[in-house]
Amino acid sequence: MHNSKMLNTAVPILIFFLLFQSYFSTFPVSAVSKIFGLYDELFTIAIGLLSVLVLLKSKTKRCDYRELKLLILLQSIGLIGHLVYHLQPNKVILGDLLSTSKFVLVFWGTLILFRHLSLEVILQRSASLAKVLTIVLFFSSFSTLIGFPRSFLSLELRMGRHPFQFVFFHPAMLAMVSMILLGILVLTSDSLQRNRLYIYLILMPLCLTLRSKSFGIVLLFLAGYWYLKSGIKLKKSALFLIVAVTLMGIMLLIQTTGSFEKYYGEDSDSARQIMTEDSVELAKEAFPIGMGLGTFGTHSARVNYSPIYLMNGYRSIYGLGYVHESFLTDTFWPIILGQYGVLGLLSFLGIIVSLATRGLQLMKVNRGYALAYLVLLGHLLISSTSASSFFNSMSLGYALVMAFAVKLGADEINKQSKEQNIK
Repeated sequence: MHNSKMLNTAVPILIFFLLFQSYFSTFPVSAVSKIFGLYDELFTIAIGLLSVLVLLKSKTKRCDYRELKLLILLQSIGLIGHLVYHLQPNKVILGDLLSTSKFVLVFWGTLILFRHLSLEVILQRSASLAKVLTIVLFFSSFSTLIGFPRSFLSLELRMGRHPFQFVFFHPAMLAMVSMILLGILVLTSDSLQRNRLYIYLILMPLCLTLRSKSFGIVLLFLAGYWYLKSGIKLKKSALFLIVAVTLMGIMLLIQTTGSFEKYYGEDSDSARQIMTEDSVELAKEAFPIGMGLGTFGTHSARVNYSPIYLMNGYRSIYGLGYVHESFLTDTFWPIILGQYGVLGLLSFLGIIVSLATRGLQLMKVNRGYALAYLVLLGHLLISSTSASSFFNSMSLGYALVMAFAVKLGADEINKQSKEQNIK
């Protein structure tokens, strides 16, 4: 159960570079930008290979493979779609296969790798890192309020102010970094008894990204945090009422900011609306398997401009080929429907149900572990309405912290079991 000093030092460093990958990938020095442009892929491959080596030497439980089996099913559907329609070359398919598998592979691989290792020192050092970064982000976020320095602010205007993005190229990236830090702080809070100040501090830069998704997850988190911290046991009806009121508050917030109407309203001609409608048509046309890997919504489909985009005239649509192409990777569920079809949608929903089940099981073991896990999963789900979410490179940080929470929960159960046997 004791780790080497190298491992205890390496993991927090890897987490730091994972947090700032998007910054280093746009670094002026080409050698640095090239390395970090592939950091998430290299990270995934390394964890995958190491976990396979661990599997060769130890036994595992059947439940360890739930998400992996569903991922294999999902990608098998994507490969069948590719064989049927063959819209992209094989090298594009391989790249897309890796980029759309990263989250589940890192989550599963971390569970396998750290099964028999201790997380105590790793989490202590990761928590120290999270606290330092939280303080830096908290004080830097005042730039949104005072308008200086402008380099920390996005060029867009929301609510009359420029959103906070720190050194990242988009506020959404900062929001994901803030969420990972929040997850680490809650995970190491000793059942929500510690880290209270830092937990509240990190919510400010998250909110000052001025994203409706950020406001929504903060409301959900605070409701869960205060409820779990209080230790009050509510009846299911009362708990349902609190959840319903919180969700209504989030919906009202979204309606007030106009985010849904802007991107998905009846009169909207936004890139997201267009891609959502087209993905439904693709799912119908290629029922039930979709058009195959690398064809719709992913980074590979954007870099190797998908034939589907040409057929649908995306070259003349702003953000989808006209002026720039960045909106091509600004969705999630259209990827699932377009590339994997109805069967793929069911497979990915299975992955989400499996992940959610783990979080609910953690609730019976440790409130801190459960909240850290569920708030990260919740943010990925909320973000999936307007971002690549589970397929984003930053999702690897979510997968890592969520896997740590499951591992700690398993250790807690084993500890309780041993104590009962002694008695």
